[in-house]
Amino acid sequence: MSRTPKRFLVTGATGFVGRRVVGELAANGHEVVALVRPSTASNPASIEPLLRDGVEISRGDVLDAASVRRAASDVDVVCHLAAVLPRQGSSVSDVLRSNIVGGKNVLDACVRQSVVRLVFASSVAVYGRCLFGVSERTPPNPLGPYGYAKLAVEQAIHERARKEGLSHSLLRLSPIYGRGGPPVFTRQIRQVLAGRRPRTPAGGWLEQWIHVDDAARAVLVAATTDVERPVTFNLAGPDTVSPHQLASLVWSLVLDGPLLEYDRRGFTSAIQLFDTTRSRATLGFVPRVGLIDGLPELIDESGVAPSRLT
Repeated sequence: MSRTPKRFLVTGATGFVGRRVVGELAANGHEVVALVRPSTASNPASIEPLLRDGVEISRGDVLDAASVRRAASDVDVVCHLAAVLPRQGSSVSDVLRSNIVGGKNVLDACVRQSVVRLVFASSVAVYGRCLFGVSERTPPNPLGPYGYAKLAVEQAIHERARKEGLSHSLLRLSPIYGRGGPPVFTRQIRQVLAGRRPRTPAGGWLEQWIHVDDAARAVLVAATTDVERPVTFNLAGPDTVSPHQLASLVWSLVLDGPLLEYDRRGFTSAIQLFDTTRSRATLGFVPRVGLIDGLPELIDESGVAPSRLT
């Protein structure tokens, strides 16, 4: 059993999920060190929320191994959340290099600095195209560079951390949404409200988004819960929807329609796309934000006022 963690290093601390994880850790009385790129650290607006929470800023980059080792000095747990997503303008080489090299640098720093525990924010992208009921035992089959990169880091952690005795948890997070998050989700809502045919998810016919507040809480729980052995966890929201079901729910919320009608029809799938039994049983993690509660902020962020639609 590891000693109770008191001091955390968070990479990606100024990001969509990272800034919420830092807030959760600080609110629970933990000391937090944030690895922040020098260019970001020089922007007062970017680091002011961290300073307000009493976070220690360590300037560096996950691609700079020496800076990661400095930041990981004298910490109990590292939460590696920094990642480069496959967005417009990012090349395949950028996605692969940033995620793989960065992940291995963080792993190396954990080993060299005798960190007690590593929590790695992986992704369900490691599974590739899937239908439903995907568990942690489902063989990975990534389709793109992001999924390949996440899987490569997972494998590196499995191999080296087990040899070195580094406790670790790998969190396979489903797509994360919320206000201020990746624009792909807001664009999807705009398309629905524009009357366009909903897009088919890249990984299959169903989607199971997780709200950013739940994602941050999942990282906190994983980072502060002792587990008997290294474990991989699926972490996803409570609702699984098809593109048609998502569009129906969005329009019902915008028009203040009868949600009970969609409950009777089953606006969410009876079978989850991603099986989260393990995270519920081992971590006690249960997502709190369903699409009915989380979608309104995306609808608001889309800029389409309900009064214009009624």
